[in-house]
Amino acid sequence: MPPCYLAINSKTGEVGALIEFFFGYPGQDTKRLVHGIDIMRRLKVGSDTGSIHAARANVLIARAFKVGAEVAWWGKTLTFDALIGNTDRHTENWGFLYDRKPGEKLVVTMAPAFDNGTSLAYEISDQALQGAASDPRVKDYIAKGRHHCSWDLDDPRGAPHIDLCARYLAHFPETGAEMKNVIRFEQAQISAILESCISFNVTVPFSPQRAELVLKLILERRRQLSVALGD
Repeated sequence: MPPCYLAINSKTGEVGALIEFFFGYPGQDTKRLVHGIDIMRRLKVGSDTGSIHAARANVLIARAFKVGAEVAWWGKTLTFDALIGNTDRHTENWGFLYDRKPGEKLVVTMAPAFDNGTSLAYEISDQALQGAASDPRVKDYIAKGRHHCSWDLDDPRGAPHIDLCARYLAHFPETGAEMKNVIRFEQAQISAILESCISFNVTVPFSPQRAELVLKLILERRRQLSVALGD
């Protein structure tokens, strides 16, 4: 995924995310981004609006363009989305990088996993954090989470995160090691990141209560993914 930084508008004081550009610097890079929905429309796959898309079909789309490593990319991305509870991997939040250098053939690769912000319980307000990190509420919250895409195009509703990863692994067992690598980290690494987030002196603070909730969500999702992936 592209690097992402906390940013503050020095003129307005507005706080936001600054995401590193990963394609098409004018005069420096021949790559351009093509969103998943653009390819789906061209191939007449899924719904015309892109509201319906499926993990299995997305892999086949990538194979049609000889992307290479598409099975691993989707396996890792679905696992990452499940880990952070991303519900917004819609067809304009994944895509391909087209690279056509002068005199050479077109090269198509998967773009980085970008726009990952609809995750980590972002929608829970500071006022609603009281008790949100209790074990029952954490498990209930995770159980309700769904990915934007389903497994198959016959299913118009996004699949539960953990179930989708388990089904993906069953169909593409060759990507098991890479999916498992996504959840191989130490709790201390996550705690250190969250501590740094708390330390930022900004108008939209990342509170210790939110850090506690995010940590518990990540650890519980990792536990469930570990069981589902047989790690």
